[in-house]
Amino acid sequence: MVNALSGIDIGGEGFSPSRFPALQEDAHIVGGRLIANITDAVSVNGFYGQVVAGRNTAAARIIGFGVTFSFGGGGVGF
Repeated sequence: MVNALSGIDIGGEGFSPSRFPALQEDAHIVGGRLIANITDAVSVNGFYGQVVAGRNTAAARIIGFGVTFSFGGGGVGF
């Protein structure tokens, strides 16, 4: 969830295209992430999300991929 604390609305009083950075943008995003360990030192992940509600925000899909490498050296156990 992205929730701006202040700003103006598109089409509201004082709005002009040059004022886009001052918009109050609120976005509600629903998504999920999958993580797979390839080896003890390498994992891959993928994320998918979609804006389901909001204010002054575009209907959007968010897709991300990542690779994580562990360089050893022990670690902190929890």
